Amino acid sequence: MNQKNQRKTLAMNKKHFTKAEIVNREAEERAAKTDKDQLLTPPDWLVNVRAVKEWNRITTELLKLDLIGNLDVDALGAYCNALAKYIETTEALKGAPLLVEKEMSSGVIQHVPNPLFEIQRQHAAEMRRFGTLCGVTLDSRLKAAAIKTAKTEDEITHEFGVI
Repeated sequence: MNQKNQRKTLAMNKKHFTKAEIVNREAEERAAKTDKDQLLTPPDWLVNVRAVKEWNRITTELLKLDLIGNLDVDALGAYCNALAKYIETTEALKGAPLLVEKEMSSGVIQHVPNPLFEIQRQHAAEMRRFGTLCGVTLDSRLKAAAIKTAKTEDEITHEFGVI
């Protein structure tokens, strides 16, 4: 599904809904929430201690924001693994040469970029992708905050009228 066709939450949608559509959309959004019990323990498939520590750190923060649930376990784990591997690769690059020698099939030796840079770039891309899915990025948290703020404003307006 491309971004244009992705369904937006009620608060993020600019379309004017009827009262019945609003009630229906709110019910759908409540129904989409999941339990959080699987987030309390890191999955056993995390790649190392650093990934487990990151899991504990980010789930604690994201649970405070009420952004994640059990269905996010895989994406959160993938983010933690990507971060752990990114840091591992970055540490391996400390003091490593920018260029390495590579023997071509013709026997000529060329200087090419250190392959660790490509590995580091791939892990960074995975971190961005999974971080966005889980609410780890600032942008995704700001969108969630906008939703919560709009909902609170709507509740105040509903109870007290326009101030």
